[in-house]
Amino acid sequence: MENPMGIDRNIFDYIDSLRDVETVKAVRDSLDDSALKKIFWASFKKYLTAKSDLERQKARLKCTVINRYFGASIPLKATIKPFTTPHAFYGIFISSLAKIGKGCTIFQHVTIGSNTLLDSKSAGAPTIGDNVYIGTGARIIGNVKVGNNVRIGAGCTVTRDVPDNCTVVQAAPFVIQKNSPQDNRWIPMTKWRKLKVKKVKRSQKIQSK
Repeated sequence: MENPMGIDRNIFDYIDSLRDVETVKAVRDSLDDSALKKIFWASFKKYLTAKSDLERQKARLKCTVINRYFGASIPLKATIKPFTTPHAFYGIFISSLAKIGKGCTIFQHVTIGSNTLLDSKSAGAPTIGDNVYIGTGARIIGNVKVGNNVRIGAGCTVTRDVPDNCTVVQAAPFVIQKNSPQDNRWIPMTKWRKLKVKKVKRSQKIQSK
């Protein structure tokens, strides 16, 4: 199949093939987060309302491509009302069984997921009310009902119902004061293993003395 963007090997070859500034800008603007969000929601609506199966499948394909671009999974369901995404769709996952009301705001890396454990009392999918604000990295899991006008703070895990007009926050983090600087270097696993072996050998050598 011919690549729809005419890319022979990869996107960088395609970019290098562009010959004028205006074309480069046009391609860049077509991949802008705001532009892709508009295309997604227009295609979302088209998928739900189009009478032609061809138009529906084209709309679905556009949404699939955009979901993959953002590493997201937003199902095309009438039970999910379009929502505001201040930082686009990056990392947003929504269960196909979830329900989302009108006027919601959802930040990046939010999970609204199902619980399908057979022996769980909270099995099912979340129902999110209207005008709900969901902060970055929040997780709403299982048969949870989140009321209208609720705020859910960044990083919160919600597994119980939340009444209307409530705010959900995490407990404040516990700060541990150290008396000396900490070594915060990131070390690749292969190097870490070698360093660990050296440390163990050095420790064994000291103990044997």
